[in-house]
Amino acid sequence: MTDSPRVSVIVPTYNSGRFLATAVRSILGQTFRDFELVVVDDGSTDATQALLSSIHDSRLVVHRHPENLGLAAARNTGIVKSRGRYIAWLDADDESLPTRLQRQIHVLDRQPELAICGTWVETFGQNRTSIWRYPRRPDFLVSRMLFDDPFATSSVMIRREVLEACGGFNPAFIPAEDYDLWERVLRAHRATNIPRILTRYRIHPGQTSVQGHERQSAAVAEIQRRQLGLLGICPDA
Repeated sequence: MTDSPRVSVIVPTYNSGRFLATAVRSILGQTFRDFELVVVDDGSTDATQALLSSIHDSRLVVHRHPENLGLAAARNTGIVKSRGRYIAWLDADDESLPTRLQRQIHVLDRQPELAICGTWVETFGQNRTSIWRYPRRPDFLVSRMLFDDPFATSSVMIRREVLEACGGFNPAFIPAEDYDLWERVLRAHRATNIPRILTRYRIHPGQTSVQGHERQSAAVAEIQRRQLGLLGICPDA
Protein backbone atom coordinates (compact mmCIF):
# COMPACT_ATOMS: atom_id res chain seq x y z
CA MET A 1 0.00 0.00 0.00
CA THR A 2 1.10 3.57 -0.62
CA ASP A 3 1.16 6.21 2.11
CA SER A 4 -2.16 7.55 0.81
CA PRO A 5 -4.53 4.71 -0.07
CA ARG A 6 -6.47 4.78 -3.32
CA VAL A 7 -9.76 4.41 -1.48
CA SER A 8 -11.10 5.39 1.92
CA VAL A 9 -14.15 3.40 2.99
CA ILE A 10 -16.08 5.33 5.63
CA VAL A 11 -18.34 3.47 8.06
CA PRO A 12 -20.28 5.64 10.52
CA THR A 13 -21.70 3.68 13.45
CA TYR A 14 -23.87 4.35 16.48
CA ASN A 15 -24.83 1.45 18.73
CA SER A 16 -24.68 -0.97 15.79
CA GLY A 17 -22.25 -3.37 17.40
CA ARG A 18 -24.44 -6.38 16.61
CA PHE A 19 -24.01 -5.72 12.89
CA LEU A 20 -20.68 -3.90 12.68
CA ALA A 21 -18.40 -6.95 12.60
CA THR A 22 -20.11 -8.21 9.44
CA ALA A 23 -19.78 -4.81 7.74
CA VAL A 24 -16.09 -4.53 8.67
CA ARG A 25 -15.32 -8.07 7.48
CA SER A 26 -17.02 -7.34 4.16
CA ILE A 27 -14.55 -4.51 3.54
CA LEU A 28 -11.42 -6.18 4.88
CA GLY A 29 -12.20 -9.10 2.58
CA GLN A 30 -12.29 -7.04 -0.62
CA THR A 31 -10.36 -8.26 -3.65
CA PHE A 32 -8.97 -4.72 -4.05
CA ARG A 33 -6.47 -4.14 -1.24
CA ASP A 34 -5.21 -0.55 -1.40
CA PHE A 35 -7.71 1.06 0.94
CA GLU A 36 -8.21 2.32 4.46
CA LEU A 37 -11.31 1.55 6.47
CA VAL A 38 -12.31 4.61 8.51
CA VAL A 39 -14.86 3.75 11.20
CA VAL A 40 -16.41 6.74 12.96
CA ASP A 41 -17.95 5.72 16.28
CA ASP A 42 -20.58 8.37 16.90
CA GLY A 43 -20.65 8.11 20.70
CA SER A 44 -21.81 4.49 20.91
CA THR A 45 -22.75 3.12 24.34
CA ASP A 46 -22.87 -0.56 23.34
CA ALA A 47 -19.95 -2.94 22.72
CA THR A 48 -18.75 -1.09 19.61
CA GLN A 49 -15.45 0.06 21.15
CA ALA A 50 -14.57 -3.41 22.40
CA LEU A 51 -15.38 -4.91 19.02
CA LEU A 52 -13.20 -2.44 17.13
CA SER A 53 -10.34 -2.91 19.60
CA SER A 54 -10.38 -6.64 18.89
CA ILE A 55 -9.77 -6.17 15.15
CA HIS A 56 -6.06 -6.11 14.33
CA ASP A 57 -5.67 -4.86 10.78
CA SER A 58 -3.43 -1.96 9.79
CA ARG A 59 -6.03 -0.72 7.31
CA LEU A 60 -8.57 -0.06 10.07
CA VAL A 61 -8.63 3.50 11.42
CA VAL A 62 -11.06 4.39 14.23
CA HIS A 63 -12.25 7.85 15.27
CA ARG A 64 -14.68 8.35 18.13
CA HIS A 65 -17.06 11.20 18.92
CA PRO A 66 -17.34 11.66 22.70
CA GLU A 67 -21.09 12.08 22.25
CA ASN A 68 -23.66 11.26 19.59
CA LEU A 69 -23.64 14.00 16.92
CA GLY A 70 -25.74 12.31 14.26
CA LEU A 71 -25.13 10.47 11.01
CA ALA A 72 -24.29 13.53 8.89
CA ALA A 73 -21.66 14.67 11.39
CA ALA A 74 -20.16 11.18 11.56
CA ARG A 75 -19.95 10.96 7.79
CA ASN A 76 -18.32 14.40 7.61
CA THR A 77 -15.78 13.40 10.26
CA GLY A 78 -14.94 10.42 8.09
CA ILE A 79 -14.33 12.69 5.11
CA VAL A 80 -12.00 14.94 7.10
CA LYS A 81 -10.07 12.05 8.65
CA SER A 82 -9.72 10.02 5.45
CA ARG A 83 -6.89 10.20 2.90
CA GLY A 84 -8.03 8.30 -0.17
CA ARG A 85 -8.43 9.65 -3.70
CA TYR A 86 -11.83 7.94 -3.80
CA ILE A 87 -14.27 7.79 -0.91
CA ALA A 88 -16.69 4.90 -0.54
CA TRP A 89 -19.53 4.56 1.95
CA LEU A 90 -20.90 1.66 3.91
CA ASP A 91 -23.38 1.92 6.76
CA ALA A 92 -22.61 -0.21 9.80
CA ASP A 93 -25.57 -2.54 9.24
CA ASP A 94 -24.90 -3.22 5.54
CA GLU A 95 -22.41 -5.36 3.61
CA SER A 96 -20.21 -5.01 0.53
CA LEU A 97 -19.65 -7.96 -1.79
CA PRO A 98 -15.97 -8.89 -2.31
CA THR A 99 -15.46 -7.28 -5.75
CA ARG A 100 -17.31 -4.04 -5.02
CA LEU A 101 -14.31 -1.71 -4.67
CA GLN A 102 -12.42 -3.28 -7.55
CA ARG A 103 -15.33 -2.87 -9.96
CA GLN A 104 -16.07 0.72 -8.95
CA ILE A 105 -12.44 1.81 -9.24
CA HIS A 106 -12.33 0.20 -12.69
CA VAL A 107 -15.27 2.39 -13.77
CA LEU A 108 -14.04 5.67 -12.23
CA ASP A 109 -10.45 5.25 -13.41
CA ARG A 110 -11.60 4.78 -17.00
CA GLN A 111 -14.33 7.41 -17.05
CA PRO A 112 -12.94 10.62 -15.54
CA GLU A 113 -16.15 12.51 -16.36
CA LEU A 114 -17.98 10.47 -13.71
CA ALA A 115 -18.03 11.77 -10.14
CA ILE A 116 -20.17 9.06 -8.50
CA CYS A 117 -20.40 5.33 -9.04
CA GLY A 118 -23.05 3.33 -7.22
CA THR A 119 -24.29 -0.24 -7.64
CA TRP A 120 -27.41 -2.34 -7.56
CA VAL A 121 -28.44 -3.51 -4.09
CA GLU A 122 -29.92 -6.64 -2.58
CA THR A 123 -31.95 -6.19 0.62
CA PHE A 124 -32.02 -8.77 3.39
CA GLY A 125 -33.37 -9.18 6.91
CA GLN A 126 -36.85 -9.58 8.43
CA ASN A 127 -37.58 -12.26 5.81
CA ARG A 128 -37.52 -9.59 3.12
CA THR A 129 -35.39 -9.89 0.01
CA SER A 130 -35.55 -7.65 -3.04
CA ILE A 131 -33.22 -6.14 -5.62
CA TRP A 132 -32.93 -2.39 -6.11
CA ARG A 133 -32.04 -1.84 -9.77
CA TYR A 134 -30.92 1.76 -10.02
CA PRO A 135 -30.53 3.55 -13.38
CA ARG A 136 -27.16 3.36 -15.08
CA ARG A 137 -27.28 6.17 -17.64
CA PRO A 138 -26.13 9.59 -16.38
CA ASP A 139 -29.08 11.42 -18.00
CA PHE A 140 -31.57 8.98 -16.45
CA LEU A 141 -30.00 9.59 -13.04
CA VAL A 142 -30.43 13.36 -13.30
CA SER A 143 -34.07 12.90 -14.28
CA ARG A 144 -34.73 10.32 -11.56
CA MET A 145 -33.29 12.73 -8.97
CA LEU A 146 -36.45 14.84 -9.36
CA PHE A 147 -38.55 12.03 -7.90
CA ASP A 148 -36.36 10.09 -5.46
CA ASP A 149 -32.79 9.15 -4.56
CA PRO A 150 -31.27 7.01 -7.35
CA PHE A 151 -28.34 5.82 -5.22
CA ALA A 152 -27.97 3.60 -2.18
CA THR A 153 -25.43 5.40 0.00
CA SER A 154 -23.83 2.13 1.12
CA SER A 155 -23.04 1.45 -2.55
CA VAL A 156 -21.60 4.84 -3.47
CA MET A 157 -17.99 5.67 -4.38
CA ILE A 158 -17.19 9.33 -5.11
CA ARG A 159 -14.15 11.36 -6.10
CA ARG A 160 -12.69 13.21 -3.12
CA GLU A 161 -12.22 16.52 -4.94
CA VAL A 162 -15.89 16.57 -5.97
CA LEU A 163 -17.06 15.73 -2.47
CA GLU A 164 -14.93 18.43 -0.88
CA ALA A 165 -16.00 21.03 -3.46
CA CYS A 166 -19.65 20.31 -2.67
CA GLY A 167 -19.14 20.72 1.06
CA GLY A 168 -20.05 17.26 2.35
CA PHE A 169 -23.28 16.32 4.10
CA ASN A 170 -25.67 19.01 5.32
CA PRO A 171 -27.22 18.12 8.73
CA ALA A 172 -30.21 20.34 7.92
CA PHE A 173 -31.50 17.58 5.63
CA ILE A 174 -31.24 14.65 8.06
CA PRO A 175 -32.24 11.89 7.42
CA ALA A 176 -32.11 12.66 3.68
CA GLU A 177 -28.69 14.30 3.80
CA ASP A 178 -27.36 11.83 1.24
CA TYR A 179 -30.12 12.67 -1.27
CA ASP A 180 -29.31 16.35 -0.76
CA LEU A 181 -25.62 15.79 -1.42
CA TRP A 182 -26.09 13.68 -4.55
CA GLU A 183 -28.48 16.29 -5.96
CA ARG A 184 -25.91 19.03 -5.47
CA VAL A 185 -23.18 16.90 -7.05
CA LEU A 186 -25.25 16.03 -10.11
CA ARG A 187 -25.89 19.68 -10.95
CA ALA A 188 -22.34 19.85 -12.31
CA HIS A 189 -21.16 16.25 -12.64
CA ARG A 190 -22.15 12.93 -14.14
CA ALA A 191 -22.72 9.63 -12.37
CA THR A 192 -23.55 5.98 -12.96
CA ASN A 193 -24.62 2.81 -11.21
CA ILE A 194 -23.02 -0.56 -11.97
CA PRO A 195 -25.88 -2.89 -12.97
CA ARG A 196 -24.70 -5.63 -10.66
CA ILE A 197 -25.48 -6.46 -7.03
CA LEU A 198 -22.38 -5.40 -5.11
CA THR A 199 -24.02 -4.16 -1.89
CA ARG A 200 -26.40 -5.80 0.59
CA TYR A 201 -28.77 -3.53 2.54
CA ARG A 202 -30.09 -4.82 5.84
CA ILE A 203 -33.75 -4.22 6.75
CA HIS A 204 -34.31 -3.94 10.52
CA PRO A 205 -36.49 -1.90 12.93
CA GLY A 206 -33.70 0.32 14.26
CA GLN A 207 -32.85 2.03 10.98
CA THR A 208 -32.78 5.82 10.82
CA SER A 209 -34.94 5.69 7.70
CA VAL A 210 -37.61 3.77 9.62
CA GLN A 211 -37.46 5.86 12.79
CA GLY A 212 -37.49 9.26 11.09
CA HIS A 213 -40.00 8.71 8.29
CA GLU A 214 -41.90 12.00 8.70
CA ARG A 215 -38.76 14.09 8.97
CA GLN A 216 -37.29 12.30 5.96
CA SER A 217 -40.42 12.99 3.89
CA ALA A 218 -40.18 16.70 4.69
CA ALA A 219 -36.49 16.84 3.76
CA VAL A 220 -37.10 14.96 0.50
CA ALA A 221 -39.93 17.35 -0.42
CA GLU A 222 -37.64 20.34 0.17
CA ILE A 223 -34.94 18.85 -2.07
CA GLN A 224 -37.50 18.23 -4.79
CA ARG A 225 -38.88 21.78 -4.52
CA ARG A 226 -35.34 23.07 -4.83
CA GLN A 227 -34.78 21.14 -8.04
CA LEU A 228 -38.06 22.31 -9.53
CA GLY A 229 -37.14 25.87 -8.61
CA LEU A 230 -33.91 25.55 -10.60
CA LEU A 231 -36.10 24.57 -13.57
CA GLY A 232 -38.30 27.63 -13.09
CA ILE A 233 -41.21 25.59 -11.72
CA CYS A 234 -43.00 26.74 -8.57
CA PRO A 235 -45.24 23.87 -7.42
CA ASP A 236 -48.24 24.33 -5.19
CA ALA A 237 -49.00 21.97 -2.30
